[in-house]
Amino acid sequence: MHNLGPQIVDANYPFDHTHTAPYLADVVAQSFVLGLKCGTSPLQDWVVNATARLEGAVLGTCLSANASVPI
Repeated sequence: MHNLGPQIVDANYPFDHTHTAPYLADVVAQSFVLGLKCGTSPLQDWVVNATARLEGAVLGTCLSANASVPI
């Protein structure tokens, strides 16, 4: 959310800083999926989204992960 900037983040927490607006909820869900696809979790095999569609200015890109390092 740091990449979005404080104005966009604040605007997408309309009532409090607990419940997000749909746009920010989508960003959080995409970051979770990108984390699964880029990490070493066995759950990554169950993710069907293309990682390339999730990478970009907001979420960043996959970083190489060492399979011997627990995440």
